Amino acid sequence: MEENDEDQRLPHHRDPKEFDMLDLCPEKMENYEEKLRNFYTEHIHGDEEIRYCLEGSGYFDVRDKDDRWICIWIKAGDLIVLPIGIYHRFTLDASNYVKLRSSGLIRIVN
Repeated sequence: MEENDEDQRLPHHRDPKEFDMLDLCPEKMENYEEKLRNFYTEHIHGDEEIRYCLEGSGYFDVRDKDDRWICIWIKAGDLIVLPIGIYHRFTLDASNYVKLRSSGLIRIVN
């Protein structure tokens, strides 16, 4: 988002607009296998992680209060919010493709 004093109800996009997209598949990502291994390595962030699935599908694994993994399958149209400080990892499913939006204005349509 762009910081400014305009009307707070406006989207405040940067100019030009910047959207962070993750387009994960062997054909579209350099060092695909290495990146996928990195995503599947358990990690934690200092900020919440918001992902909206545009295409494809995959798995977010999160740890519960008893330190057990919970597997969350996401597919096109799903939105996931991982709170600050939650251990997690990500991998693709057998479709071997996912396209995620991770920042900018996320529009959800029923």
